Amino acid sequence: MDQLKRTLGLKAAISIVIGSVIGSGIFMKPALMAEQLGSPLLLVSVWIVAGLITLMGALSNAEVASMFPETGGSYVYLKQMYGNAFAFLYGWAAFAVFNTAGVASIAYVFSQYASYFVHLPSFNIATEHAVFFHIPFIGNIYPLENAGIKALTILLVLVFTMVNYISVRFSGALQLLMTALKVAALFLLITGILFSGHGNWSNVVTSSPLKPGGTPLFNAYIAAIAGAFWAYDGWNNITFVGGEINNAQRNIPKSLFIGLLTIITIYSLVNLSYEYVLPIQIMSKSGFVASDAAKAAWGAVGGALIALMVMLSTLGTANGNILSVARVTFAMHEESTWFNWAGKVQPRFKTPGNMDHCTNYYRLI
Repeated sequence: MDQLKRTLGLKAAISIVIGSVIGSGIFMKPALMAEQLGSPLLLVSVWIVAGLITLMGALSNAEVASMFPETGGSYVYLKQMYGNAFAFLYGWAAFAVFNTAGVASIAYVFSQYASYFVHLPSFNIATEHAVFFHIPFIGNIYPLENAGIKALTILLVLVFTMVNYISVRFSGALQLLMTALKVAALFLLITGILFSGHGNWSNVVTSSPLKPGGTPLFNAYIAAIAGAFWAYDGWNNITFVGGEINNAQRNIPKSLFIGLLTIITIYSLVNLSYEYVLPIQIMSKSGFVASDAAKAAWGAVGGALIALMVMLSTLGTANGNILSVARVTFAMHEESTWFNWAGKVQPRFKTPGNMDHCTNYYRLI
């Protein structure tokens, strides 16, 4: 029987951790957190504390991953600890809601920022609103709204899906490249703002004169940490591909440790750079804090650079998620007759997939 191959090394594993975590959160969340806290020092501390808590949880998870270095990650662990029924509920929720919706939302953010540079086609308002369906307690959904952005989103998901279908090794190399570019771009952002000369270091230690909404400080701090946790989400994606990582017992824990320490450093420095050019009270009112910070440092060109950076960041995150989350559904085939179709290994590429006709397409190209 064909099996998935262990083709991903430590560098690819680290890139999956970093690439899956750093998306759009660090460009958007700090403004709300600044409003909640009203203190630049507390804001930086939130990112450090949330990162260390995430790291402890990740290393605890890594211990389980070392015991069961198999494809499927959390699904496999839940099956071993709590049984098939509990694991199936997790796997079904992952397939039907949070993994698939997560990939779509990340790709959608990329497409939104792509429209900053390229005009994407759209229907007029009357056509967009001509077709809709209503979801109780949510409202009307208009499928034709922002048609160009949605079409680019679909295309991006399809392209990365095909890349991951044809070669895990190539997808891992692509992930390594995109993560390296993402990290380099973020450090350029940090150094470019901090050495721009357009900020003031007193901003980093000066709290807002306004009280943060009358909320007790402890409650505000917990709320801010919850926002930071959202930006740290995605670290467990590496466990989903545990069956395709060389020396998984060693490389999964190591990739989580190195990857999350790198992310904590980046997140802390990015927030420090925002604070350098934006006083905390201005930062708290910002609609898009990364763009405002870049404009304060570099002028009008800063907005375009941030848009490119968000696109680069979400591009790597989309590929990393598509590479990893499909393995949860793949792992479900052994215990669930509903998912028998998902457990096939493509004989030529040794990847999860049952589209045999893609082999003929690959030979043509």
